[in-house]
Amino acid sequence: MKLLGFIKFILSVFFFGVLLYGGYYVFDQYVWNIIHPEPTAEEQFVQEVGKISNIEHFQDNVNLDSKKPFAILLLGVDGDSFNDSRSDTIMVAAVDPKNSKVSLLSIPRDLRVEIPGKSGHDKINAAFARGGVDLTAKTIEETFGIHTDYYATINFKGFQEMVDAIGGLDIDVEKDMTFSDRITRTQFSLQKGQQTLNGIEALNYARFRKDGEGDFGRMRRQQQVIRAIVDQTITFRNIPKMVDIIQVVDKNFNSNVSFKDLGLLALKMRSLSGDNIQSIKLNAGTDMIGGVSYVTASNDAIQKAAQQVFDVLDQVDN
Repeated sequence: MKLLGFIKFILSVFFFGVLLYGGYYVFDQYVWNIIHPEPTAEEQFVQEVGKISNIEHFQDNVNLDSKKPFAILLLGVDGDSFNDSRSDTIMVAAVDPKNSKVSLLSIPRDLRVEIPGKSGHDKINAAFARGGVDLTAKTIEETFGIHTDYYATINFKGFQEMVDAIGGLDIDVEKDMTFSDRITRTQFSLQKGQQTLNGIEALNYARFRKDGEGDFGRMRRQQQVIRAIVDQTITFRNIPKMVDIIQVVDKNFNSNVSFKDLGLLALKMRSLSGDNIQSIKLNAGTDMIGGVSYVTASNDAIQKAAQQVFDVLDQVDN
């Protein structure tokens, strides 16, 4: 009888284990299919962003060392295909994980530079169309002297959906502005002052440059929007929305850093707020050269901006 009872106990444990594992597997596959549905054509080109360059710069699937400061290239990309798109937003983020601080250098997309492998000068956003993230990073390295081991890109659809996923963006709009969105072909008007913008409104606010400031005002507003996203993504109200946020990011975001490492970094920098995101200013102007309008910056101005990135990267433990 004791033997029979022992056998029943073993069988009960076995079947409980099978049930537990089976339930976990079904749940895991269900969650996986929610977060990783079959990619659309638009999503597929996001996944291919790192594969369109014949210039090697980045390594794939690198391990992120979050124990020391590092630089990461951030790109916002528009268009129906990465193969014929130009980067609309170009930033280098100098990240200090220990002190939960980030310094952002916004690089004007029309900055006149020499692109490696191409004779003459061009706008820096042309580097992406010619060679993706690798050529963009190589161009920045040769222009500013800043080396980046990591990159992250997001398309505008992803930005828009992320803002909607967190319930809109609370922004103090700088000025009254009217613009026509070329994607939805809708006319928008925003009034100056504190308000909540939906995804398409936030996207157009960040991209607006139909004023006297042009790209310079747009870069300032882009950094304002990034600070707001950081503040509002980590608020308590958005914890229940994390699955939606992760799903949006997964479909529209590409990086050579794993989600695991990015998650660990986010955990380590959980005290990061918009106030801890500093702006690095590049003193530049506009010039008409050969019938083309460029943003131009002197070597001295470029080096002064780069030095502020180096000041973060060269920090040693206290």
